[in-house]
Amino acid sequence: MNPSLPVKSASGVSMLCETNIGPLENARKQVWSKLIDFPTWPDAIPNLQSLAVSVDLNLGRGTQIEFDWKTSRQQAVISHWHPNQQLDIVIFDKRRQIGLRFDLIDGKTNGCIQLLVTCEVARYERLLGPADHLIRRYIKNSLRSCFQSLLTGIRIQIQSNCCP
Repeated sequence: MNPSLPVKSASGVSMLCETNIGPLENARKQVWSKLIDFPTWPDAIPNLQSLAVSVDLNLGRGTQIEFDWKTSRQQAVISHWHPNQQLDIVIFDKRRQIGLRFDLIDGKTNGCIQLLVTCEVARYERLLGPADHLIRRYIKNSLRSCFQSLLTGIRIQIQSNCCP
């Protein structure tokens, strides 16, 4: 991440998608292990050709990730790592930063886990009025589609029945 680039505008945080998984024993650990299995992400996310993770010793805060999309390549870093609870990833390029947060929350039914993805898009430069808002909306819609596919893949891999 390049902290020297000032963020001039931000769109605010919005939820992208969610899924319920369970009930099953050790649901939280199973969901977490699938979530951090980064090499499988391209199988579930459309247009993601590959994902490279640089791990010196342990996967965790500070780990760098490279997303190779069909049309671009983006660098990312794990900014927050709380095993079995929360994973934050900041994706950045020359024009913007995208903050992704994955939260594992105990569901209403015993043994269920709710997996939420929230997003914040910040731009380094401001475009012309309404166009800036439209670009942020397009980015969020694209991310929603990508990560809903990922969550669905995780849920299907773990269990075919969802929580009510």
